Formats: sequence, C-alpha cells, structure tokens
Amino acid sequence: MKIQHVVLLVILVAVAYAVYTLSVSPKPSCSDGIQNQGETGVDCGGPCSSCAAKSCSEITNLSKRDECYWSEGVKNQSVDICNKITTSFWKDDCIKGVAKALSDTAICNSLSSNLSNIECIRDIAIDTKNQTLCEKITDFAHRDICYYRIAGDTKNKDICLKINSNPSMYTCLALVTKNSTHCDNINEQNSKDWCYNRVATLNPEVKTCGNIKNTQTKDLCYKVVAVKKINIELCSIVQNKTLQDSCLKEVAEAKKRMEELQNQIAGSKISPQ
Repeated sequence: MKIQHVVLLVILVAVAYAVYTLSVSPKPSCSDGIQNQGETGVDCGGPCSSCAAKSCSEITNLSKRDECYWSEGVKNQSVDICNKITTSFWKDDCIKGVAKALSDTAICNSLSSNLSNIECIRDIAIDTKNQTLCEKITDFAHRDICYYRIAGDTKNKDICLKINSNPSMYTCLALVTKNSTHCDNINEQNSKDWCYNRVATLNPEVKTCGNIKNTQTKDLCYKVVAVKKINIELCSIVQNKTLQDSCLKEVAEAKKRMEELQNQIAGSKISPQ
C-alpha cells in the first residue's frame, strides 16, 4: 500500500473517531460533573454559578441557605442565584440588589409583587439621579419620594414642582432653595412646622423657628440654631428645661471645638524659628 494511502486512511479513522466521540459524548454543561468550559471548580465558576453559590445548596438549614444565596446573588449580580431563594421577601430583596447594582429596571419586572417592582425602579432612579424613571412609577407616594430625593441630591427646584403632594412639594422647594417662605404654602400645620425646622438646620435663623406653632418642635428648632450659631444666649429661648440644658451643653462643646480650630490655624501661620 502506498504511503499516501496509509496517511489518508489514518486521517479518515481520526475524523471518524472524532465524529463518533462528539455524537456520543454530552456537550459540556454546568451539571456534567466535570471541570471544563472554563469552570474554576466542578460545575461552578466561569460560565456557571459561583462556586460559593454552589456550596449554598449543601446547607441544610433553609433560612441559612437562603441567606447564602442572597449574599452570593447580590455579590455576583446574578438573578439566577437569587431565584434559588425560597423565601419571597429575600428573593425580591436579592433581585432588587442586582437590579440596582446593574442600574437595570428590566430586572425589576421579575419581582413577585407590584410594590417590590415600584421600590426597585424608585431606588434605581434615585441612585442614578434619573428623574425620567420616576415617571414609570404608578404609585403617587413612591413617585413623590423619587422626585423628592433626586431634587434634593441635584439641588434642582424644577423637579420639586413635579411632586404631587402639597407638603412634600413645598418642603422640597424650601430645602433646595434654603428659603423658609416656601413652607408658608403648606396646608397642614405639622408638616409646615417640620418644614421650618428642617430649613433652620440648613439656614439657621431665629425668625424661621418663630413661625413654628408646636412648642416642642419650636424648642428643637431654637436649639439647632443656637448650636449652629454657637450662641449660648439663644438657649434661653428654649422652654423645655431638658432641651435647654442640652442646648447649653452642645453650644459649649461647639464653642470649644471652634476655639481649638482657631488655635490650630493660628499656630500653623507662625513661621518656624
């Protein structure tokens, strides 16, 4: 037999064997019991679930197993791992964590309840400061929270105007602009008082606290202004004795810290001999 024929025969046998092997051997998978296809362990890692997640399945305690899947699902940003969780609350929380990490609202659609879906979209919107995502939220309260948070983070008063709730909209405007006159437009007294108090923490003015009707809230407001201005005389306006004592103490501590800082600045300006 010629050499060429022998070589050809060997090649044909090799090809036939390869075809046979491929036809009878299963394709590599994440359940074939073999470490292949780039896996870092047997049937785990690489294109498969993380090896840590695989070990979760070996935990007999249901609660701890769910906790393990939750941790691995969020860490590996894997909805597939989250879906292994049996408790619906933790499964949804895991999926929301993945959706937020990837900023992908489409993942929110796989959640088990409408409320979870809304919270998922809201959290992504706030995290990415994307006000257009707030428009997808059907629940007014959660939509308002979405606009409120983004407006506060971006200091954009125009976003405040999209808020449906009267107290939330004007409180938003007051805080973004640091202007307590917006609080005047709030139609509910407790919310109005809270608005004045919050503005005073950003722009400490005694007159702002004077607009508050509730005595306790007014005392808290005066205390905040006294501490921020480091004005111990303002503590005398506080009617509640406990709050007044707390005011005196905190103003004294603030004054001490300011004096220490001033001494450090003065010392740093002295040229070395």
